[in-house]
Order: sequence, then C-alpha cells, then structure tokens
Amino acid sequence: MSRARTLWSDLSLTRKLLLGILAISLLVMGLSFAGAFGAFRDRFEAQKLADMELYARERSRTEQDLFRSLESRHLAASTIFARLHDGLVMERASPMFERIFPLQPDGTRRSIDALFEGFSDGTGAQVYGLAAFMADGAEISEAQQRTLLAATRTVFAMGQTERDLYDNFYFLTPDEHLVIYGPEREDRLMFYRRHAPADSVFFHAEYAPLLARSLERGNGLECTPLRRLASDDAGVRSRIACMTPVSVDGSVVGVWGASLHVGDYLSNAISSAPEGATGLVVSAEGDLLAWPGFLNPGLASSSEIQRYHQDMGISAVIAHIRDSGRAHGVLVSPDGANFIAYGHIPGPDWYFLVTRPRAEIATAAREAASGILFLGLLALLLQTLLVVALARRLIVKPIARIVRHGEDTVAEDGNAADIADIEGKGDEIGALARALSTERARVREGVETLEARVRERTLELERANEAKSAFLANMSHELRTPLNGVVALADLLHQRQSEPESREMAGLISSSGRLLEQVINDILDVSKIEAGQLRLESAPFDLEEAIARIAALHGAAAAAKGIRLSWSVSARARGQYLGDATRVTQVLSNLLSNAVKFTEHGSVRLSATLGQKGLRLAVRDTGIGFDAEVARRLFRRFEQADASMTRRYGGTGLGLSIVVSLVEMMGGRMDVRSTPGTGSVFAVVLPLERIEDAGHVPAPAEPHAPSRPLEGLRVLLAEDHPTNQRVVSLILQPLGVHLTMVDNGQDALDLAVRERFDLVLMDVQMPRLDGLSATRAIRAHEMAEGRARVPVISLTANALPEHVRDSLASGADLHLAKPIRPDALINAVVGVLSGIEPGTEVGAEAGVVGGAKVGEAA
Repeated sequence: MSRARTLWSDLSLTRKLLLGILAISLLVMGLSFAGAFGAFRDRFEAQKLADMELYARERSRTEQDLFRSLESRHLAASTIFARLHDGLVMERASPMFERIFPLQPDGTRRSIDALFEGFSDGTGAQVYGLAAFMADGAEISEAQQRTLLAATRTVFAMGQTERDLYDNFYFLTPDEHLVIYGPEREDRLMFYRRHAPADSVFFHAEYAPLLARSLERGNGLECTPLRRLASDDAGVRSRIACMTPVSVDGSVVGVWGASLHVGDYLSNAISSAPEGATGLVVSAEGDLLAWPGFLNPGLASSSEIQRYHQDMGISAVIAHIRDSGRAHGVLVSPDGANFIAYGHIPGPDWYFLVTRPRAEIATAAREAASGILFLGLLALLLQTLLVVALARRLIVKPIARIVRHGEDTVAEDGNAADIADIEGKGDEIGALARALSTERARVREGVETLEARVRERTLELERANEAKSAFLANMSHELRTPLNGVVALADLLHQRQSEPESREMAGLISSSGRLLEQVINDILDVSKIEAGQLRLESAPFDLEEAIARIAALHGAAAAAKGIRLSWSVSARARGQYLGDATRVTQVLSNLLSNAVKFTEHGSVRLSATLGQKGLRLAVRDTGIGFDAEVARRLFRRFEQADASMTRRYGGTGLGLSIVVSLVEMMGGRMDVRSTPGTGSVFAVVLPLERIEDAGHVPAPAEPHAPSRPLEGLRVLLAEDHPTNQRVVSLILQPLGVHLTMVDNGQDALDLAVRERFDLVLMDVQMPRLDGLSATRAIRAHEMAEGRARVPVISLTANALPEHVRDSLASGADLHLAKPIRPDALINAVVGVLSGIEPGTEVGAEAGVVGGAKVGEAA
C-alpha cells in the first residue's frame, strides 16, 4: 500500500488527472450499462415466455381442429339420420331388416355378406363395406329396427365420404347393436360378421362412461383414452375412438363413433416445436402420450416414459394446471429447471406442453442483452483511446516498430521493418533501436547458416531414402525373376518325378526357393518399417476364419514333424473386428512358423481370447525354449538365440522383429514366457475394435470350377524373359492351352487388338511398351469398340503394395507375383475364367509379398 502511494505521488499532475478521469468514466459507464443489461435481459425473458404461451395456445387450437371436424361430421350424421328415421315406412322396412340382418342360431343378428361385398337396397343405390352385430336379435322391437335401418344408411353415407380421414365409422347402441363401415379393413370386418361371441360387450365396455360424461357436461364429442402404444415394423401406431350421442325425440338411442390413428397426428404436434423447445402431449390423468422420437421403434418403453415423468414432474404439472382452471398459460416445473407452456385440447381432454430449460432462456437473454453491453464497451473503448492516443504516438508505436523489427529476424521473406527514423533519434528509444538492429544482424547470420545446413542434410537424406527404395524394389524384381525359374521348375519336377529320391531332391530345391522368397519378403518389410512407409489397412474381418486359415497353412509342416497343431477361439472373442487382417495374419504366421520350427515333439497351440485390454492371441509350444538372456536380444533384427540356432534351424532373425514392429504399429504389445527344455508362450494383445453387427465378412475366394475346360484355351503371354516364357509354357501347355508368346508390350497390344484371346498373361517390365500401359490400352480399345472384356493377369516380379495397386488400377483382374507356382497360376486362370470379380485373390493360398496381399502358390 505504501509503495502504491509513493508511485501515485511521483506521478505528474497531468497523468494523475488523466488517470482520475479514466477511472471515474469506467465506474459510471460500467454501472449504467450493467443496469441496462439487467433490464433488457428481464424483458427478453418475459417476451420468450409470452411467445411460448402463445405458441402452446395456438398449437392446441390447431390440434383441436381434427376433433372439431369429427364432431361436425357426427352432427351432420345426426341430421341425415333424423331425416331417414322419420321417412321410413315400416311395412316395407321390416322385410328389408329381416333380409339384411337375419337371425342367427346363437340368438344374434348379423349382416349378410352382400352388405359388405356389394348390395342394392331396392332404390337403385349400391351399399358395400358394411357389417353389423346385434345382441338379443329376437328381442329387437320395431322402433329399434327403424333406428338401425336409418343408422345403416347414415353410416354408409358418412363413412363413404370420410373414408380417407378415418379408419371406420359406426353406430352403436346401449343394447350392443353395432353397424360399422370399414371397406378397407384387412379383416374385412369378419369379427362382427362371423366370429364375435353372442355375449360380446362393446357399448358398456367403453362408451357408457363417455356417454354419461357427455350428457353431464352438455358436450357433444367425447374420446376414449389413448391405448397402450403398440410397436410394429413401421414404428408406433396409436388409436383413439371418439363418439357423439344420437337422440330420437329427446332420448339417446346410440352414439356415432369413429376410430382415429393419431400416431402421425401426435408426431406432427410435437415435431414442430420451436427451436430449443420440446413438445409433449399429456392426458388429463397425467399419462404421457407423445414426446420427441416416440414414433421410432423401441422408444415407447416404460423406462423412457418414466424418465420423462421424473424429469418434467408431469403428474404434478397436470394437477397444477387443472387446479388453475385455465386453458393455457406458463408455469415452472416442480424442480425449477424448466419453463412449461400449456394449452388444452378439449376433445380428447389432452394438454399440449412446450418445455424449455430455464438456463437456455437465461443464456439467450444474456446473449441478446450482450449487444447493449457491447455498445457500452465500445463507447468506453473510444473514450479510453482518446485518453491514451498521445502515449501511443510517443511511446507505444515506436516500441511496436522495434518489436516487429526484431521479429522479422527469422522471417521467411527476409525483409525487416524499416526503423531508420527511430534509430536516428537521440532519446532512449533511439538507443534501444540501434542496439536491437546490431543484435538482429548477428542472429540473422546464424539462422541463415543453420537453415543452409538443414536443407543440405534434408536433401541428402531424401536422396538416400529414394536410392534405398529404388534399390530394394529393383533387387526384389531381379531376385524374383531367376527365382521364378527355380521355384516353378522345381515344383514341376517334383510333380513329375516317379522315384522317391528324385522327388525328394526336387522338393528340397522348391523349399529352398520358398525360404529365399521369405527372406526377400522379410527384408522388404523391415525396410518399409524403418522408412515409415508401411501403412496399416482398416477393414472388417472374421477372427475365427482368419485363425482357421493360418492354422491350416502351417498344419502340413507340423504334421510332417509329427507335431499336433491345434487352435481355439473363445466364445467371447468370436466375431468381427476392424483392423488389418493381412498384418494380423502375418503376425500369427511368424509366431506359428517359429513354434513349429523349434518344436521337435509335442504340440503347438494357438488360442484367441478377449480381455479388458483387447484381443489376446497366444501361441504355446513344447519346444526347446530359451532363458532370460536370450529373451533380451530375441527381438533384435538379424539375431537368433545363438549361432548354433542359425546353423541348425536356419532363418534370418527378422521374423520376431517384424512381429514386434507390426504389433506396436497396431497399438498393441507382446509378451513372452519361456522355460529352456519345456517350451514357450508368445502372446500378443491387440486393441482391435469389436464390430457387433458387421455381418459376415467373406473369406478370400476359392477357385471355382472353370465354366469351360482349359483345353483349347487361347492365352496370350507377354513376357520378355525366356526362362519365364518356358516356365509358363511348361505349366499351361500340358493342360491343352494354346499359348501365344510375345516379348514386349507393344506386340501384346497389337495381337490383343487384332485377334481374340480367352486370357492375357501380362508382365509389367518389358521393352517398347510396359505391361501397365499395354493393359490400359487394351481396356480403352475394348470400351471404344464395344468388345467383351478379356481377363488380364499381371504376372510380374514387382510385388510391393504400390505395384499391386498399379496393376489393378490399370485394368488387370489379378496380380500374381513371381516366383509363380504351378497351382497358383492354374488357380488364377480358373478364377478369372469363372467370373470372380476383378481384384479378388485367387489361389491355393494368399501370401504377404513385400507388404502386399497377392495371389501366391501353395
């Protein structure tokens, strides 16, 4: 406090005066605008409540129009009835009554079928769609006959004119005599014409109380309560019945009645509520009849209704409304959280309610009043600007220019704000500007040097990464091309050898080729992971199907060693998941491959369970196991347990490192437990999203039987490598395929345009014209000429994911990566000729080649 007094005393008189004027202005204007703000807010809130009341009153009047219309039609029916009743001659009417309402064995009278199907009443008029039920038919007097005949004509006349508005129109007496018009009823009114028991009660079950109330009040129309909501496929349908008394000579002889489907009526009443408000329809007894969304299936539940009752305090609200005796108004909900405007609908004795949270109205009022506050603040700001204008001109602006000058030190455009005029001043600000300019020059020089080094290093890294990617892609292609000859020819030799020793040697060549191919795949995957270029897909897949396929893939290897391989999926884990099925399969394949490799006897088991942290996939074996020291380096790249493992079991040491990288990319974790000489457990936990109703995810397509024999099939092979040409001919020609071979894409295009082939096998890297361009040209020619689409299979050593996408985008039906195997090529040919959709995997199995899912031989 003493320091503040000291500072104030040190100020000049001018500054004290300016600060005093500023403080007094702020205080006076602040209080004034605060008062104006509060007054405007209160008026705004009052206007909103008046608007709510007006809307509720007008809406209830609008909804009453339906019942007023029905009441006027009932009155019109009474007029017609009186005229017909007085004009009937009973000498002619009684025979007609006996004819159309014959006495039944059960003592009732029911209408004849012709009265529903179509009947001439003797005057030339056609009557249809009617049914009647009359209890104690033998006791019906002549006066009652007159009444029922007049009512029959009236019901038909009114029902026919109003059939678009009401489900039915009927006349019902206290003696349980009913005449009803309903030609479009699905039941064809058979209940009344045939099936209703003789002691059926209609009037006294429902209408007697309504009639008593109508007579007591002197009103005409009265309606039954809304029945319990009943759901159907379309939503919720609600029905009420409304009646008006019918009198003859001052005595009530019956009632006019009509059934109304009010589901849409109620929905329209509540769906048009003002923005921010909620519409409700409530009966006079406090029963909730309609609320937002009540027409949606499943929402008409007791819990939903109870929630509205509790939140709004509906029973207490209705009791308060009825006690007030007012037809419309506004009140506060019992819990004080909502404003409720109401309007009475007299016909069915309902109330239309409009609710809106008090907090929302208060917020809207504050927001509306904020305009006044804004104007006040603007005026206050203008006054403040006038006071500080001089200080800004002398101090603030020069310092701001100096600050911008310093910020421009590392600006991208390299241009600094010009402050030469400030540097030329002899005051303290000029000295500050000169010092900052000197420092700016020094900083800028350092920044430029650093940026140059960063750009140079970035270019070096980009060039190195591009060179690495190009080298790996080229090496993959160059290694797969000769490997194609080794693997494919070894498979053919294995199939054609009759001597066991020769088959064994051919099999060793084939398995060695497959091992080399797996090494290539692992190196490509490791390279993509290190470069951050491996992308995970996200699509639904069935866990049980994926596990079954991968277990079957490794089952043969396990059986060859005499090992029992089994798998299981817990009941909770079964179903659909969202994720990269290819990478999940790759993880399991590597774990199963290692388990089978390092297990000499016993079993390997794959299990899937669902826990709190996600899907747990565990591979348990009874193999050689390892100790804690080995476990610490087991997941390093190019490492195995020890050198003897590599000599004995082979392998690059990349499999588990790839597994760990893929699991981490999917947001999961991997655990391992092992005991030397007993076995190991490798467990992976993946937080995959569970899809409850994804439907069945189809498994990769299996080859279909060809729609025609392969013998005589005309196949065009575009392949520039002689060995690969020979491999394909050795696979297909024994099957009777007519093979035409070219060594470049241009010749393939020319032949495909000039001649007709059943299938094209297209290499990608070829002289003159590459395979992708040739495929696109073939597809363009087919579209231009209206020719049928010839199947095209990309048969190439390019196996990376981008290569697969490029092949399918160019118009190929399938991408088959080299090295090819006889079964894979034959299955691919069978698949495309059997009409499998383009881009679908076809083959004995699907593999992962260079990170891409492609057709591959078994």
